[in-house]
This record gives sequence, C-alpha cells and structure tokens, in this order.
Amino acid sequence: MADFCEFLFAVFGHWVLLVTGGAITALLTIWERYQGVAISRRVYVYIVGGLFVFVAIFLAWRDEHRQRLTATAAVNRPYLEP
Repeated sequence: MADFCEFLFAVFGHWVLLVTGGAITALLTIWERYQGVAISRRVYVYIVGGLFVFVAIFLAWRDEHRQRLTATAAVNRPYLEP
C-alpha cells in the first residue's frame, strides 16, 4: 500500500506541474482568446482530467524506470570494467 501511495504522490506532483505551468493549457487559452471562441468547461475537464492525468502517470513511470536503469547500471558496472 505504501508503494501505491508513493506512486499517487508522484502522479499528483506531475499533474500539478502540468496544470499550473503546462504549455497545453497556455496554448488553449491563447487560442481561445485569439479565435474569440469560448472553450467549454467540458473540454477543459477532459484535458485536465484525462490527458494530463495520463501524461502524469507516464512521467511518474518514466522517473521510476530511469532510476531503476541507473541503479542496475551501478550494480553491473564493476562486472563490465576490465
């Protein structure tokens, strides 16, 4: 259960960064103002709730994957050197 909570915290951290400083959100807002068309709340909810959560999950997985690769390389390094 602790691992799952750690994963959720990592996903939430990435999600917050995407929502508050995301280029996609900024581009949507700029496009909305430029076109003079209001983007519905439903579209924003789909983007923030769906796309950003998916990207946040991927980023959390990528962080863990890179850490595992680094740890594996550190363990195997003495065996690879002559």
